[in-house]
Amino acid sequence: MAIHAQQIERYGGSHGVTDSNVVLSALARARNMWAYDSTSDIADLAAAYLVGFARSQGFSDGNKRTGLACALVFLSLNGAALNVKSSELFVLVMDVATGQAVLTLMSDMNGVESVAFSPDGKTLASGGRDGRTVKLWDVATGQIVRVLSSEHTYGVNSVAFSPDGKTLASGGGDGTVKLWDVAMGQLVLTFSGHRALVSSLAFAPDGKTLASGDYEGTVNLWDVATGP
Repeated sequence: MAIHAQQIERYGGSHGVTDSNVVLSALARARNMWAYDSTSDIADLAAAYLVGFARSQGFSDGNKRTGLACALVFLSLNGAALNVKSSELFVLVMDVATGQAVLTLMSDMNGVESVAFSPDGKTLASGGRDGRTVKLWDVATGQIVRVLSSEHTYGVNSVAFSPDGKTLASGGGDGTVKLWDVAMGQLVLTFSGHRALVSSLAFAPDGKTLASGDYEGTVNLWDVATGP
């Protein structure tokens, strides 16, 4: 509420809440993501605040401004910042508010099961049901820059970048987890320890440990440097 009031005082508009439940729902969006999505990071949570407010009409005015301000404050409190031009930021907020797709990536996979952005936001990894490949996309151009022959027997159900963006993890329906050198496109390690489909992956903040979860409720922690 204080952030909204500040935005109205600074840039103009109408004070007031049109629907308090919508405002509370926008605030809860990031908390729910943190509680139920083990792959979410600071950027995801900040984006949740932006989307939650920018697409809602909880306030009489300034919903987009409030969403952006909340996202920026959240990033700052967690020691991060959004380093983009103001013109690019304007386009981003408007795209978020309208819900318009800014880019469509066409893949020949038999269904896309998982996607993940690199930490710098410039690369997108996608895994599909075919289980044969993980594709790396240039976000700016929408072009495939590298194809990793995943060697998973079944679909690639989860992908995750390490905090430094140099390593990509993929989890498959065959119960294996694979680590890839992103720059070289080479398979580095394969972890075998799950008896069910690997549905989620998350690196520790220091990048030294990888957590993987499967459909049977098992969570394994792996030493990224040494393997199983």
